[in-house]
Formats: sequence, structure tokens, C-alpha cells
Amino acid sequence: LLPDELPQAVADDEPDLRAEAFDALWSNRHLMARNTLVADTRAALRSDRDDLVLAATYAASELRSPRLVDSLEPLMEHQNAEIRNKAVYALGRIGDKRATKALLDRLPKVRESRMLNNIAFALERLDKDAFYASIDDVIEHKQAIIRLNAAFALGDVRHPEGLPLLEAALQDPSDFVRTSAIVAVGKLGSVDDAQRKRAEQALTPFVDDPNLSVRQEAIYALHALAKDGRRDLIHDRLYKLSRRKHPDVVHRAALTLAEAGDVRVKSY
Repeated sequence: LLPDELPQAVADDEPDLRAEAFDALWSNRHLMARNTLVADTRAALRSDRDDLVLAATYAASELRSPRLVDSLEPLMEHQNAEIRNKAVYALGRIGDKRATKALLDRLPKVRESRMLNNIAFALERLDKDAFYASIDDVIEHKQAIIRLNAAFALGDVRHPEGLPLLEAALQDPSDFVRTSAIVAVGKLGSVDDAQRKRAEQALTPFVDDPNLSVRQEAIYALHALAKDGRRDLIHDRLYKLSRRKHPDVVHRAALTLAEAGDVRVKSY
């Protein structure tokens, strides 16, 4: 096919070479008018072929056209998890505020950490206030897996605005949720001295937690907040554990200390 014949081939289903035609169209996008690319991506997003829809979600994230928002929104409910996630990612990259309501409506229903993470990134870009108001409800959800995922998402957006919500999650009855919240606090970026001190105070009690997993993540979160500090804590509380009983814990501690330039682990 010649390049100017590709758009019609994307729409034809006799024979069904739509996915191949769209791939060729995208490979030749430098020869196409932007309006043509957007129109054909819009058509591909609405097709009945998963491979074509998936390719179109990638194209949508690159084109970043607001004209694609109404075709991407329904894909958040698609049966294919890859398509769901790529559609949310594309909405975030497009950055059109019209997608905010659909993303907010989807947020409390999410059970997958990757999907929640993508929605969090998209919402945080589109409407930060709306995101934090909604995640506040999700982090108090009756199901522990939802609370865990919400804490994970707050850590991955890495903004200090999430600290008050994570402080609440640190008191969760579930060890898994608390651990996720501890890791998330350690990921917070751009914290000022007062926020860092507040985060460290929130984490410090967990250094003595009876659950080794909780204790371990608290120590590493403190290490991250201190910009590779607290090496003595890692050395004394984790590296000096029995290598026979806790080989993975000791190994991780040794590697972390080595990356921080601590010569005490040279022999290991």
C-alpha cells in the first residue's frame, strides 16, 4: 500500500489487516497529517481487536490529542488488563481535565496495584487536589488490599502532600498495609527539613517492631529519608543478624551498605 492508502486500510476488515495497516500507518507517521493520525487512532481505539486497540493506546499517549479522550475513557473498563493500564497512562499524558471525573469514578473500584498507580499518576497531573481528596477515602477502604495499594500509590507519586495520609496508614491493623505505608514514606521526595523530621518521627517506632519485615522496611525508609544516612542502624539491626537464619535480610543490608560506601561489609 502507498502511505495515502493506509488510513482506509485501518478501517477495512475484509480482509482483516487493520492491525498491520495501523502499524504501517504509525511507522509512516512522519508522512501523515496530524488530523489523519488522530482520526485513525480514534477509530482503532474503538475497534473490536485487542491488538489494534493496544497499539492505538500507545499512539494516543504519543499524540496527546484531547480528541482521543472520549475514546480512551471506556477502555478503563476493558477486559484486557494491558489495555486498561495503557488507556489510563495515555489519559495522563494527554492531560485533558475532562478525563478527571472518569478517573475519579474508577479509583475506588481498582484492585490492581499497577492500575491504581497509573490512575494516581494521571489524576495527580490533572487535578492534584481531587486526587488527594479521593485517595483519602481509598486509604480508609474496608478491604486491606485496597488500603495497601493506596499507600503504594502515594509513595510512587513521591509528593510530601501524601505524608498525612500515610501517617494514618501507619496505624493500620494490617501488617501488610503498615509495611506498604512505611515504604511509601521512605519514597517521599522534595520534603523540607520539617517534613523530613516529621516523617522520621513517624517511622522511628517501627524500628523496634516485632515483625521483622516491618522493622526492616522502617530502617530502609529512614535510610532513604536521610539521603543514605542511618548506616549504623542498618549495620547493627540487620547486617549483624544471623546469616544462617536470615540470609536474604543480611544480603540486602550488605548491598545497601556497600552502595553507601561502608567498608564494614567488605569481607561479605
